[in-house]
Amino acid sequence: MTTLSKIETERNNLIKTLDKLNFVVGYSGTDGKIDKENYMGATFTGYTADLLYGAYANAISFIQENQSKFVSDLDLSYSFNGISMTTEQLSYFLSVLLLEKNKKITDLYTKDPIFTDRIQKNIKKRVDAFILPLTNKNDVKIKKYPTRKNDKTVSFGIVAETPITNTTEIQNLINVKTTKNNKTTIELNYYRAYE
Repeated sequence: MTTLSKIETERNNLIKTLDKLNFVVGYSGTDGKIDKENYMGATFTGYTADLLYGAYANAISFIQENQSKFVSDLDLSYSFNGISMTTEQLSYFLSVLLLEKNKKITDLYTKDPIFTDRIQKNIKKRVDAFILPLTNKNDVKIKKYPTRKNDKTVSFGIVAETPITNTTEIQNLINVKTTKNNKTTIELNYYRAYE
């Protein structure tokens, strides 16, 4: 798994967790579950938004305060919906995509004796020239990462379970509880809809 894949996996896990927490906060201390076609809400005892949200509010503040640092180097100028691409654009995208494959590409030519050492050096030189090094690599400097204020578990009892009939709440519950690998905007996350 590449570093980017690991980051994406962790980001997705964070989004799922925040979605579930925000669902409870957004519905005033009610969580939900889906059992086939039945949508049930569970109302918590002793719930206050400050108690639950307070347990992770510093993480939200951290994300909000540092968001610009994480995306400052992203180039969003190219539209992949276009039907044409210049040679320079294609070369750049291939270069980025092949960045971590440089050694694998050059190793392909060591297996066949037809490629002499001189030919292999020339191939490596051309591959190195094609695969551009990352320019403007910006190491994000974070002074302090958020930590929990204390190690106390935040837990609530359940007052009652009742059927959910509100279609908006049902849709939000589906968005939060779904386990499918579907990346549609509707399903991506509950939190984004309320940003």
